[in-house]
Amino acid sequence: MKYMLKSNLKRISILLVMTLVIGSVAGCDKKAPEEITEPESLLYTEILDTLSGNPEDKYDLAEVRSGDYEHKIFAIGQVEYRDLYYQTLDIEEARVVEWNVSEGDEVKKGDVILTYTAVFDEVTYAQKVADVTRQEKDYTAGYDMRRAEIIMAEHSLKEITDKNEKEIKKLEIKKLKLALNAYMKQKSGITELKNEIAQYKNGINTTEVIANHDGFVMECGDFKADDIIRKGNIVATISPMKDYIIRIDDLTEGNLRFNDDVKVRFESDKGNTELDGKVIMSSNILSYGNAQNYAYVKLVDVPSDFVPKGTIKIFFSSKALKNVLLVDAEAVNFETMGEGTTVEEVPYVYIFENGNAYKRYIEVFGNNREEYLVLQGLTAGQKVVKQIKTTDKNGKVAQ
Repeated sequence: MKYMLKSNLKRISILLVMTLVIGSVAGCDKKAPEEITEPESLLYTEILDTLSGNPEDKYDLAEVRSGDYEHKIFAIGQVEYRDLYYQTLDIEEARVVEWNVSEGDEVKKGDVILTYTAVFDEVTYAQKVADVTRQEKDYTAGYDMRRAEIIMAEHSLKEITDKNEKEIKKLEIKKLKLALNAYMKQKSGITELKNEIAQYKNGINTTEVIANHDGFVMECGDFKADDIIRKGNIVATISPMKDYIIRIDDLTEGNLRFNDDVKVRFESDKGNTELDGKVIMSSNILSYGNAQNYAYVKLVDVPSDFVPKGTIKIFFSSKALKNVLLVDAEAVNFETMGEGTTVEEVPYVYIFENGNAYKRYIEVFGNNREEYLVLQGLTAGQKVVKQIKTTDKNGKVAQ
């Protein structure tokens, strides 16, 4: 009996050891697959619902291909007009009565921009008259004196026989004539002052600022009724809007160089107009520290009736790559993932294989509106779904 008990215990011990060994080995086998992981972006996910019939007829497909890629970006531009005309006040002082135009109005030469009443200062006028009268008296007395001295010197020169004395007298006459010329310049200044006084007095009868050119009112002076404006103040700025260039200030991404070709799009509520442009001035490429983040573009072949209005976008190439993997932009969708501050738009496509379309997350780059540069998740020759075809009530395929 004792022998049988010992024998059974021995067998149980052997079985227990074998069980532990086998369990240990099995445990190792189960953990091994967990060490091999595949990036989420390379995993097939949801199967797209399909229609009955020929699989090729279910989808509008595009093929992932190798080719050249051009990364295009745009910058916002603004118009700088070079044909600006400034309408100013020509009299000394005036009080605004009424504006006849506003910014954006089209005007013709001779149109009234602003009406006013002249402010005539009797004291200032009297001072100007007294000043010019005094200057005129000083001029007359000085001029007559110098003229008389020249006549006397020329007369005495004829009576001098000594050669040295004659040369000295000639130099004296030359000096007197230079002084006489100075008086002539003084007379010119007196004439200008007289004209200014006459304009000041005649300004009482002037009541309007008139447009000197055809064009559009680009800006009106910051004046309102009863405000005082003075001579030289800019009342309005007018431009025919024919001679202009486009300035680009936002060039933090990409490089524009002199003579580069660009596309310029004018976007407005009435529609978009796209024209060719040429870079006529760009950043200083010789010194990074002196580089400027702006450029100027001139339009090419502009229609005669074109007026630049609306938001201006300048499109140009930022990067160009050769022989890279490309996918049709219409086949790329985006899914919002994350929450809070970590939300991102994750791109994905539906790969067409075995008659079905399988969702796959990928990585792409670019925004040229036609194709994306594939960074990860696709290979050349694969077919992706651009659009799922559906059927109408008659069973016909409808896009």
